[in-house]
Amino acid sequence: MQDNEKLRYHRVERSDDDYHLEDETSHLWAVSYADFLMVLLSFFILFFSVDNQDKNSIIRSILETTSTKEKGKGSYEGSSKVLGPDNPYISNYSQGNKRYTGSYNSNRKMASLSDLQNTIFKKYQYEYIDKQKKLILRLPDDVYKKGSINLNEKVKEQLSSTLSKLIPFSEQLKITFVGHTDSVPIVKNRKVIVDNYDLSVLRATRVLQLAIKQGLSPNNLLAKGAAENERNSRSLSIEIVEILN
Repeated sequence: MQDNEKLRYHRVERSDDDYHLEDETSHLWAVSYADFLMVLLSFFILFFSVDNQDKNSIIRSILETTSTKEKGKGSYEGSSKVLGPDNPYISNYSQGNKRYTGSYNSNRKMASLSDLQNTIFKKYQYEYIDKQKKLILRLPDDVYKKGSINLNEKVKEQLSSTLSKLIPFSEQLKITFVGHTDSVPIVKNRKVIVDNYDLSVLRATRVLQLAIKQGLSPNNLLAKGAAENERNSRSLSIEIVEILN
């Protein structure tokens, strides 16, 4: 080869065709994204179709659920349940006037008034009034002897245990003890108890004193007598109202 001979290079031809490689799974991201949008849309439709009060319960439940921390196997914190027609803790439910009735069958502590179905009440009948944020617990009939202001020992022991478990929430709740009188007029020759109104008030104040003795703050405790106006059944009711900030 001579020095002055020019070097010859192979010619490389370029193509303007756009090559795009894809496999059988490359489209799946679009399916997952579409499912996500559908779930999100369904959530907003359901969320904006409920009342404002129910929205607060939903938001609280979501926040508590998402903040759940695993403490150990089978043990969690932060879970909650909301009152509703599909809740197994409720035996009766009315959507129209926002009243729920039934009995508690759980021993878990409560986080707020709307979560009381997860608390320590087991044998009490109750009525929940959503508009007033009020829960009314009703002790069984005849827990007092005729003319007596003292609960029988079995009920007193059970109620003492219940009240002691409400101590962590005593600043969040206003608790009113309502005494119910006898079904017949009381004998008028007594020195302390003059009539059925006195009897119902003294029954309520005795339980209020028991609550203070158990450790509840007296700041949010009240007592009142129903006399002949409501449930002349020798019993006691407890009205619990959530203190809203």
